[in-house]
Amino acid sequence: MSAQHVNRRSAPRAWGAAGLWWLIVPGLAGTLATACNDGPAGPDGPDLPAAVWAVVVHPDTLTLGIGEARTLDVRALARDSSVLQGRAASWSTSDTAIATVDAAGRVTGRSPGQATLTATIDGKQGRVGVRVQAPPPASVARIEIAPAGQLDIRSGSIRQLSVRAFAADGTELFGRTVVWRSSDPRIARVDSGHVLVASEMGLAAITATVEGRSAMLTIQVLSQVVRIELDQPWLATAPGEVVMAQAHPLDEDGNLLNKVVTWSSSAPAVATVAAPGRVTGVAPGSTIVTATVEGVSAQVEVAVGAWSERPLLTLDGAAPPALLFTVTRTDSVGTGQTTYVRALGGNLRMLAGPSGGGRYDQLFWVWIWRDGQGGDWGSLGFSGTYGNDSGALVFRSLNGEMLPALRLADGRIAISGTGTMTLAGKEVRSRMTFVYGLPE
Repeated sequence: MSAQHVNRRSAPRAWGAAGLWWLIVPGLAGTLATACNDGPAGPDGPDLPAAVWAVVVHPDTLTLGIGEARTLDVRALARDSSVLQGRAASWSTSDTAIATVDAAGRVTGRSPGQATLTATIDGKQGRVGVRVQAPPPASVARIEIAPAGQLDIRSGSIRQLSVRAFAADGTELFGRTVVWRSSDPRIARVDSGHVLVASEMGLAAITATVEGRSAMLTIQVLSQVVRIELDQPWLATAPGEVVMAQAHPLDEDGNLLNKVVTWSSSAPAVATVAAPGRVTGVAPGSTIVTATVEGVSAQVEVAVGAWSERPLLTLDGAAPPALLFTVTRTDSVGTGQTTYVRALGGNLRMLAGPSGGGRYDQLFWVWIWRDGQGGDWGSLGFSGTYGNDSGALVFRSLNGEMLPALRLADGRIAISGTGTMTLAGKEVRSRMTFVYGLPE
């Protein structure tokens, strides 16, 4: 009724003319009550409740974290914007996976995303947009490199590294970017797959950094060479004579490496050495020849002395000239032909080396002829090493064959072994005993 509406709660009771007016015209009073049904109830009877014109939710937008909750304020407004009391709202959400709301308007963030909440009062609705965001990632407090401390690795090798990041409360953090740095990439570096590549010998520091936090690993790059094998346990030579030392650098799997070997002699006045292991005797004595590859070494003892010579006395009990070999061959028409080799004389040279051993040479002057044909003469030589094997004197040929020997009481040496040579395209082996005289 606007200006003509009578507020019975605020108006004083007047039993004069005005007050009698209400009593005299009861029908009119009922009409007025119906027209003014948006006001509060008076003492003479109830009025109808005011209609809800609008529903307002505060705040109209809301940002929450996962698990965070907040209660919304909802108000029902009349047409004149006055707040209507005692009006309860019913709530709903567009996506319960993102945000939920209870009957009291308490909103809880569930997962990252956006949802719309709706409050409904007497058919009127008010809405609020809710944004749920994931919590900010925890800060990296420390990192660890595995393996930790110092790592020794062979040059040319690779090794998988790993980095773990932790928050201040000890929680391990994942998915963080690692930045690697090497103090000397020529020695060692780390690729994008966290693989350490060792290139050259030396010392390098590898640093991993994650969001400002760093850890360091010291890398000692060692030689690929694990050991060096020498062909001979010792060498013997004479002044002015050359012998060869053979060195083989090997990796940890026993593979031969193509590496430069450097050589040195502990006594160059006795024997010198030059690449590739060429040892030259200078004067009688002994020296140590060392082969070195990238800090790894092997040594061989070298004895320098004079050859002692012994003439051939007998061959299988017969004094030279004595039959050394025979071989019979049948030609294409079935005719047999025999080739003979007769030792005209011989010589045994011995050169003492370390540990009672040494080198030997056998040289024979021979006469070769065939049935019904003339002959020719030449020489035949055998070489190897000698030493003591369980107290016995043993000669070994270069192919490893063992030739037992006996040092007789008068100083002579009797060697029993298998002589081998090729005659007329055929290898001939014959067991013989050679007796050599006293050294000259």
